[in-house]
Amino acid sequence: MRLIRYTLLADGRSDSSLLPIIQWVVEENFQDFATQSAFALDGIPPPSEGLRRRVDAAIALYNCDLLFVHRDAEREPYAVRRRELDEALVGLGTSWVPVIPVRMTEAWLLGDEEAIRRAAENPRGRVPLPLPVNARCEGLPDPKETLFGLLRTAADRPARRPIDERRCRARVAELTSSFAHLRDLDSFRRFERDVVHALNLI
Repeated sequence: MRLIRYTLLADGRSDSSLLPIIQWVVEENFQDFATQSAFALDGIPPPSEGLRRRVDAAIALYNCDLLFVHRDAEREPYAVRRRELDEALVGLGTSWVPVIPVRMTEAWLLGDEEAIRRAAENPRGRVPLPLPVNARCEGLPDPKETLFGLLRTAADRPARRPIDERRCRARVAELTSSFAHLRDLDSFRRFERDVVHALNLI
């Protein structure tokens, strides 16, 4: 079995929730690979110092075969963010894959009702959850608030006992058994294609 070491360099600490998604894509397409993952955090310069410096630090500090570089599309089209990454990382000696959710990471965490209920610590809750249609997640104005709203609804708690929405967000990714539903999203299809291409070249 071949070992692949990969590192995720993300916009922020909360984007570590992308790691289970990356792992699922690798396992789905390369069943004969063993993996070792890392989240580049300690020793990484702040975003104000520029993407290339952050990438160079991640490569120096986290030995890997493949670097995943995350940027939320936010209000920009996917193509704009992709071009920014391509231009900033031209000539990079390490294989890398862009991770560009549209509009943000939380758009990739909205498709598994069971995972959301379990993350909200109310797995047997009966309150209906208005999950968005998968294909429309990229058009949501604020996927983060959509996810947090679903978690609050799923928790079904009184206001005096609110859930920790940020901790629950990370749990949604960990508890999602399959991300196949994300193949309805153009940004995810591009991501999966890039992962397969990069790993085939390593």
